[in-house]
Amino acid sequence: MDGDPGAGSQRGRARTACDLCRYRRVRCDGEKPACETCRLARVECVFTPRVRQRKDVRRELAETRAKVQQLQEALRAERARHQSQTPSLTPSPAAWPGPVSTDGLDSYGFDAAKEAFREHLSNCDPSFSSAIHRAGYIFNIDEFLDQVSYSFRAQYPAHQSRAVIPKWPPQGLVQRAIEYFSRTGLYSVFPVVQTETLSSDIDPSIICQPGNNMKAADIACPVALTALLGRIHRHEPEFADAEPDAYIQAALGLIPQLMMDSENLRTLESLVLLALYIFPTGQPQLAELLLSMSVRILYNLRANHQTNNQHTRALFWLIYFIDKDLSLRQFQPPLIHDGDCTLSLPDTYISESSTHRFLSKPLSPNELLFPSDLRLSLIKSKIYTLLYSKNAPTHPAQSSETQARKLQHIRELDQELNDFKAAFPVTLPLDSFLSGMGRDVPDILLHDMSLRGYNIHLEYWFCLGRIHASAASTTATGGGGDGGSGSGAVQSPLLSSSMNLCHQAARSTLLFMVRTRHFIMPGNFWIHAQSLLTSIITLFQYMIAAPSAETFEEDLIILESIADTFKEIVESGKCGDGGDGRFPPFYITEKFVRWLIGSVRNRHDMGESEGVA
Repeated sequence: MDGDPGAGSQRGRARTACDLCRYRRVRCDGEKPACETCRLARVECVFTPRVRQRKDVRRELAETRAKVQQLQEALRAERARHQSQTPSLTPSPAAWPGPVSTDGLDSYGFDAAKEAFREHLSNCDPSFSSAIHRAGYIFNIDEFLDQVSYSFRAQYPAHQSRAVIPKWPPQGLVQRAIEYFSRTGLYSVFPVVQTETLSSDIDPSIICQPGNNMKAADIACPVALTALLGRIHRHEPEFADAEPDAYIQAALGLIPQLMMDSENLRTLESLVLLALYIFPTGQPQLAELLLSMSVRILYNLRANHQTNNQHTRALFWLIYFIDKDLSLRQFQPPLIHDGDCTLSLPDTYISESSTHRFLSKPLSPNELLFPSDLRLSLIKSKIYTLLYSKNAPTHPAQSSETQARKLQHIRELDQELNDFKAAFPVTLPLDSFLSGMGRDVPDILLHDMSLRGYNIHLEYWFCLGRIHASAASTTATGGGGDGGSGSGAVQSPLLSSSMNLCHQAARSTLLFMVRTRHFIMPGNFWIHAQSLLTSIITLFQYMIAAPSAETFEEDLIILESIADTFKEIVESGKCGDGGDGRFPPFYITEKFVRWLIGSVRNRHDMGESEGVA
C-alpha cells in the first residue's frame, strides 16, 4: 500500500519504520514509546534513520562507465609511483573498471576489514541494538572500529596495507594452473570451466602480449582461473610465487569489454570465476554485480532449463548455489527465481549416502560435488520465499489463518531440514555439538573432514536458525466472544520452542568452529562470517534476556572460547599476508566478542548485587 512507511526504502526514501519492523519487513504503526511489533516482542522500540537504495544492474553499469575516465587518470598516477612494474604485465588503462579501486581487493588491509565487518554486522538481527540498550550500554560501531584499529596498529606496527597493482600472470603460471585444475579433479567442486576446451581454444603465451586480438573473455577466463587457484591453493608449490589479487584486479579491468562481448559460454565462465574469487573477500556488492551479469547470460543460453550440455547445467547450479546463499544472508530477493528453472539435480551429482560428501577423498571430474550440498541451496530458496520475501506472512497483526499458514511453513521446512540431517554420517552427528565441546566426535574425524563437509555443517545450523528466527514475529489472535470485542494477540506455542532451537543452532555453530579451528582461514572467513556473527549475537541476546538460564555460564564459556580461538590464530602470525602474518578480520572479531562478554558480565554482576541488596 502507498501508506506503508517501510515500502519506500526500496525507492531511496528515508525509512520511517523501527529497526525491528525493518528487519522483519512488516508495517510499523509508529506508535510511541513502542510500536505494536516491539510491544509484542517485548523489546525496546529503536529507530535508526537510514537511507538505503539497492541499485538495479543497469544503473550500476551506467555508473561504472561514468567512472572509467576518472579512474583512468587515478590509475596512471598510481602507476607512475610504481615504475618498477613491467609495463607489459599491467592492463591497459582503458580496461580499468569503474567500481573497483586499487586497494579494494586488499583483504589483509585493516580499512577493508572494517568496512566488510560493518557490512556483515548490518545483516545480523537489528534487535541486537535493543539487547545492548537493555544491558545498559550503547554500541557505536564507528567508535568501536576506530578503537580496535588504533589497538591493532599499536600492537602490530609492522602490518601494512598493500597497494594491489593489476598484473597479468606469467605464461608458465597460467599453463600450470590449467594443468593443476585438470590433474586434481577440481571441476568436481568448481565446475566452471572445461580445461580440455580451454587448452585447445586459448594460447597462454599470447595472453599477456599487448595488442593481441584475443576476445576479452578468452583472456579473463584463464587469468581468473589462475588467480582463484593461486588464492585457495597458495601453499602448493605450483603457486608459491603467485600474486592472485593482482591477477584478479587485471581480469576485473576487462569487465567493460565483457559487458560488450557477445553473450557466450566463455564470457559466462569468466564472470563466474570472478564472482567465485570476490565472494569470499567480504565484498558482497561486487560479487552480486558479477552474479547478476552471469544470470543474464545464463538465461540467454537457456541453461536454467534442462539441456543436453551437462557443463552449462553444472554452471547453472554453481550460480544457483551462490545466489541463494547471498539472498538468505542479506534478506534480499534472489536473482534466480525457481519458477523460471528446471530444478532437477545433475545426473552425476554425488549420491546422498556417500561419505565422500563430508570426508576428504580424491576428486573425480565424473562426480559433481560443488562447494556445498545443493539440497541445502534448494532449502535456502524455500526459507527466503516462504518466510522472508515480500509475499511471506510476516506481520503479527495478520489473521489467525495467515499466521497458521506461516507456522505450517516453519514446520515443513524444519522437517525438510531434519530429513537432510538424517543422511549425515553416524560418525559426525550434528547433535553432538550441543553440549560440552562435542567431544563425542574424535579429533581425527574432524581432521579427516573435507572443507565441503565443514561448509555443510555450518550451513545446516544457519538454515535452522533462519527458519526459527522467523517465528519471533508469529502470533495468533484470539477473540473476546461472539461480538468480536476484547480481541488480543497471544504468543504462538511454537515461539518458545523456535527460540530454543535458534539458541541451540548458535551454540552448535560456535562449538563446532572451536573444534574445527584448523578450518578457520582468511580464504573462507567471510563465507561463514554471517553465520558466525549471527550465532555470537544470538547467544548474547539470550544471555541478556535470560540471565538466570541454566546455560548462562556454558554460553559465556562458549563466547570466551571463540574469542580465545581468534586471539590465538592472530598471535600465531600464520594467518595473513600483511607483512606480519596477521589477518585483521580475526582481530576485529575477537575484540567484538570480548566487548559482548564484558557487557554480559557487568550486567550479570549488577543483577546479582541488586538481588543481594
